[in-house]
Amino acid sequence: MTGLLTPSTGLIYLGGLFDGEGSITLTRRIKDKREQFYSALSLSNTDERVLQLAQEILGGSINQQSSRGNYVCYNWYASHKTARAAAELLLPYTIIKQKELKILCDYYDAMYPLGIKQRSAARWGKFVEGIHKERVEIHERYREELFNVREENRSRHA
Repeated sequence: MTGLLTPSTGLIYLGGLFDGEGSITLTRRIKDKREQFYSALSLSNTDERVLQLAQEILGGSINQQSSRGNYVCYNWYASHKTARAAAELLLPYTIIKQKELKILCDYYDAMYPLGIKQRSAARWGKFVEGIHKERVEIHERYREELFNVREENRSRHA
């Protein structure tokens, strides 16, 4: 743990940081002729220690992004089940992105009921048209909801 931060104070710190700098993503893409769905959280900073704290408390991974001027930028990233768990941990400590984190949790639960693995669900989508269609509809519904919450947040600051 970094400095005087305990796991609970670390979560409080990360919640505030995520409110200002965090990102929530729901993505649908085709790779190798298969449609894939992703849910992810990310956080960038020029101080890697902050992201090491996120990784220690929330899981996920850290990578180095391209340099920005004189600074190296680092990125913490969590996807799928790890993103779902991290979102749930951050929820009580956020204000601005609380609704977005809740949407990610609901999205994951709707896309992967009973903890069905991503690959198994993708195979279902490939072989069972009805399940695939339902997953596309779920994805689009939650992406739209996420977009609407972001627009609502932007209009508050305008």
